[in-house]
Amino acid sequence: MTAAVSSPAAPSRSHHQPPGGSKTWVCDGPGSTPDVEQARALARAGVTAAEVTLYGPTAEIHAFHTRDRSSFAGQLRGARALVEARIPVGLTIPVTRANVRHLTELVDVAVSVGATALRFTRDASSPSPSPPILTDHLDAALRRAARLHLRAVVHEPTADDPIFGGSVATGPHSLPNLRSSARSPSTPLSQPQR
Repeated sequence: MTAAVSSPAAPSRSHHQPPGGSKTWVCDGPGSTPDVEQARALARAGVTAAEVTLYGPTAEIHAFHTRDRSSFAGQLRGARALVEARIPVGLTIPVTRANVRHLTELVDVAVSVGATALRFTRDASSPSPSPPILTDHLDAALRRAARLHLRAVVHEPTADDPIFGGSVATGPHSLPNLRSSARSPSTPLSQPQR
């Protein structure tokens, strides 16, 4: 069960306390990305990890999905502020037909903002890429992440995960032939692996 905990010094978004006691801040759009002072307040409040959602490596690709041209810059600023506050940041990348060819570029964006992990997941609200295209581009992104020593997982949504809505796919699954470069279970960034 997830308990929402509000933070008065933080943006207009609550963070979640998953089982095990770690607190993960989810930055999934306008109003949820902290500035540097807010990120420091989150660290003082005990937030131990953050997830920032990006749909593309450029403002144009991100805005195609979010319909908000300023969201991309805000998400990057928020990620950098959280990293500066020493909160480990993972980027969540919802994979769609429109962004699948840009997954390796998103690995580079993750490195540029100081993220410690990448989570590739399906965007249920958008058309899925064809399996061969998805496999080629996802495999390339996972190889690039491994070369850059960035933890990268493929996340298959399920209803039982209160924060990220799923578990990691480590072999052939409903997102065709998705794999994890880390071959690890889905856990909040600060949690020990099961």
